[in-house]
Amino acid sequence: MRRVNAKLNKFNLTHSHGTTADMGWLFPVASIFTMPGDIFRISNEFLVEFLALIAPPRHVYTVSLHWWYAPLRIVWKDFPDFLTGGPKGDNASVWPYIMAPEGGFKPGSLANRLRCPVNGSNYKVSALPFRIYNMIWNEFYRSEVLQDPVDVSLESGEDTVTNVELLRRGWQHDYFTDGAPSVSKGPQVTLPLGTTAPVVGDGNVVTMSTSKGQSNLSLVTKDGYDNKTFVGLQGVRGPNFGEYGVTFGDSSGLVADLSHASAVTINSLRYASAVWQFQELNMENGNRYAEFIPSHYGVFCPDASLQRPQYLGGSTAPVTVGKVLQTSASTADSPQGNMAGTASSAGMSPEIRFMAREHGYLMCLMSIRPETTYFQGVPRDLSYETRYDLPLPLFAHLGQQEIKNKEIYVQGNEDDDKPFAYTNRYDECRSIPNIITGQLVSTLDYWTSARKFAELPKLNGEFIEARPDDRIFAVKDTVENSDHLVVQVLHHISALRPLPKRGTPGMKVI
Repeated sequence: MRRVNAKLNKFNLTHSHGTTADMGWLFPVASIFTMPGDIFRISNEFLVEFLALIAPPRHVYTVSLHWWYAPLRIVWKDFPDFLTGGPKGDNASVWPYIMAPEGGFKPGSLANRLRCPVNGSNYKVSALPFRIYNMIWNEFYRSEVLQDPVDVSLESGEDTVTNVELLRRGWQHDYFTDGAPSVSKGPQVTLPLGTTAPVVGDGNVVTMSTSKGQSNLSLVTKDGYDNKTFVGLQGVRGPNFGEYGVTFGDSSGLVADLSHASAVTINSLRYASAVWQFQELNMENGNRYAEFIPSHYGVFCPDASLQRPQYLGGSTAPVTVGKVLQTSASTADSPQGNMAGTASSAGMSPEIRFMAREHGYLMCLMSIRPETTYFQGVPRDLSYETRYDLPLPLFAHLGQQEIKNKEIYVQGNEDDDKPFAYTNRYDECRSIPNIITGQLVSTLDYWTSARKFAELPKLNGEFIEARPDDRIFAVKDTVENSDHLVVQVLHHISALRPLPKRGTPGMKVI
């Protein structure tokens, strides 16, 4: 095969991205177009500053930075033919695009964070970075049990299907957020006892009564008019068809003789047990293809072979909390020595090396989350009542147990003992959720970002979405979705690309 001799040249793609954000959101801080043959070396420095805090919070916050790569062909089905011209070389597919809305994109929107300006309206921008962002969320950040996938179009031309809104990360995995809505994925597995069994009389009298109050009646047959035979109730005048309703007593006089039903075979028992374990494993680990293979076969498939974005690497860093002491007594409610808070995080990510073999996009996603903390439920061990409530190794493999409503939000009514979710048996002994007590749960709640429920929550997509409120900040939301964090990310990127150092005009022979 004759090939183009594409010489690689080194380019410095280092740049910074300054933005604002809020906790819980998953937002892009880099999206870089790639071509075949590109070789990247990437590292990051970042600084996250919290706006003024009422007090120095006693809470743990974490900043996460993740790098991804996705080829264009997995988000645009016509891209290979668009690139090559197709079998006949005349493919005319239209590059997927999104139209800027009237009034332009909003500051802080997904489009704005993907480098689309907020000025101007009714102009076209490529839909492919939007599709990649949504596909990454669908495949890696979404709970497939509790959250529906967002829409991602794969078609050419104008894209009015793909989601264009920012998405939220889930809370960290813990005793409650790891709960499942049922004990298995799929219908309940039952043991077959055959299809039929003989029904025989049990010797009891079948009692009947009517809606007119007559009781202890029995069925009789009697010749009627025109030599027809009627079945009626003894003691009721005339054929009781219309005004008399018939009610049977508690005894039917019949019973199923299960001694003649087909017995359960050992193989049927084995099969039912295996199917049940199969469904339990799918509920616990997920049954997306990329999760199914390692779960059932112990083999991890590379993302590149599964038609989904590739995870390249990333880093996490804690947020450092500080305090500011007031040095003058301005009012009676603001005495000297009153504490306000500051919080910031600075970090670096390890170097990532990556070679692109296709056209695609590198995308860096950032998120800031508080660790999950609870205080409105009764821990399971405080509800032990019988010997069978205690963790027993003999019972450890009986299957999943319910997390009761009162463990997440106690009310003191009949709902307390109903299931909130299901988890592995005795998981309450394998981890302990973060808690707060004292006045941190009431008048000093602005010292933490603990989860605070106004009513009994339900295990659904909203429950696991990271949505911390703004009570720790001195300035509350004045407009919808106003940001409380200021972020700067410096991307150190060195790239070898199959391009000349400069595009000098002239004629070149392949």
